[in-house]
Amino acid sequence: ATTGSTPAQQLARPLIMQLGVRILEARNLIAADSNGLSDPYVNVRIQGDDHSKQRTKVIPKTLNPRWDEDFKMRAPDRVSSLEFHVWDHDKVGSNDPLGFAVINFSSHYATLTQAGQTLDLWLPLLEVKHGELHVIVTITTMDPPAPLIVSILPPP
Repeated sequence: ATTGSTPAQQLARPLIMQLGVRILEARNLIAADSNGLSDPYVNVRIQGDDHSKQRTKVIPKTLNPRWDEDFKMRAPDRVSSLEFHVWDHDKVGSNDPLGFAVINFSSHYATLTQAGQTLDLWLPLLEVKHGELHVIVTITTMDPPAPLIVSILPPP
């Protein structure tokens, strides 16, 4: 007899979400450089998954950058949030934080439960005096993961 998962067990397996993340722009960022401006970029990641981290390009000398960059991220359906960290790029020394924002998926569960649904949000940046980040998040697919196939070969 062969063993395998039953349809009920397959349905109980977590789904995989394909997230489309568009980082559009920021406004009213804090100035981190001596010229009264910043050279901002954004790191985005799924909370708790450092391998998911992706980064925008640096936009030099502005407090109101426009990136208009798209990222695809794969995540289990139980992902709790997306984190956006805005940084000032420095050629010498370490980069300076310009704030961060979080999209908590439990707050948007009704919108994000179906593929194709979109969140278009201006997120306030935390731990800084001012600044906002404009992002769009879309679930493009929600599929069960591919089955794991294991072949056992006899010893040589």
